[in-house]
Formats: sequence, structure tokens, C-alpha cells
Amino acid sequence: MCIEHLENAITIQPAKNKLLNGWNWICCNDGSGYLQSPDGNSYFHYDWSTTEYKYTTKDSYSLWGTRNDDGTSTTFKDFQEYAEQYVIKHYLKTNNLEVLKDEENER
Repeated sequence: MCIEHLENAITIQPAKNKLLNGWNWICCNDGSGYLQSPDGNSYFHYDWSTTEYKYTTKDSYSLWGTRNDDGTSTTFKDFQEYAEQYVIKHYLKTNNLEVLKDEENER
């Protein structure tokens, strides 16, 4: 995987979801990559050739399904949409709630 070697990155694509302004997909020529936040953290590390992914660097790899519920092949776009929605739901909202709690404690 090229994750440790950014010189192998062939494309940097902005996240498609408008709520992820400043987030980018780092896509490497070996079929691997990840979603990078504006502060440099990485999420959804993937290896498209083996259909493996993990949410963060601390997680273990899981297999990504090759078929959607309707039987059509899973595309990289499907994977990106799922990952971006997951990040919005599980990481952005969590971070926002933590900030709000801290602000309330300061009052």
C-alpha cells in the first residue's frame, strides 16, 4: 500500500459531500488510499484490489462488499459516498458535540 509513500499518490480528489469542505481522497496508483481531513488525520484507508478498508489507522481491516443490495457491482463512488456519510455521522458530529460541551462548561 502506498499510504506511507505519498510520492506514489496519483490523484488527490476533494470529498464530494459539501459538509466535508477541505477533506480530500488520496488515491494511489496501487489501488489504495484514504480520506484525509483538513488537519491531516486519515480515515477510511482502503485497498480496492483486495476490497479491504478500515475506519482509522487504529482499526483492523474489514472486507468491503463487492455487490450492492440490488445485486449491482459496488463502485468506488459507492464506497466514497458510504465513507463520507459515515465520517459526517460518526466523526464530525462527535467533534462538534465535544466542542459545544466545552463551551458550555466555560460559561
